[in-house]
Amino acid sequence: MSLPIPPWQKGKSPEGDGVVLEVWLCRAPSGQLYTLHRPQGQEDEAVLLTWPTGGLEQAAVGLLAEAIKREAVLDIILKESQSPGWIQAFSQKEEAEQADTHQDLSVRLLRLLKKTIMDVAPGAFKDALKMLSPEPPAS
Repeated sequence: MSLPIPPWQKGKSPEGDGVVLEVWLCRAPSGQLYTLHRPQGQEDEAVLLTWPTGGLEQAAVGLLAEAIKREAVLDIILKESQSPGWIQAFSQKEEAEQADTHQDLSVRLLRLLKKTIMDVAPGAFKDALKMLSPEPPAS
């Protein structure tokens, strides 16, 4: 994927728009993970609001793409730790062999992500509905 703007130019420009989203992670003593994201500042929010759906879809896809990339990095690190030199050996393979490896790793990653999504989806919907539901009137 080529980038229309140099990483990472914040704000609006003729080359494209850049925004920063903050992602907050909170790990409870039980190990359960809670998350929250928001635009980093007013400039980011203003740019997002100029995008279709106010940037909701773009933020969702961007965060998902980063999550998938992070899982791919973890998978590669795991392969390297189990077989030191794996990354170097991969880089020296022919293009067709690399494509086969990409396919194999992608299928494995897809299975992991599917399981993770199945585990996380119910809580995500619960949190989203709570976030979007009107507050009960104060008594």
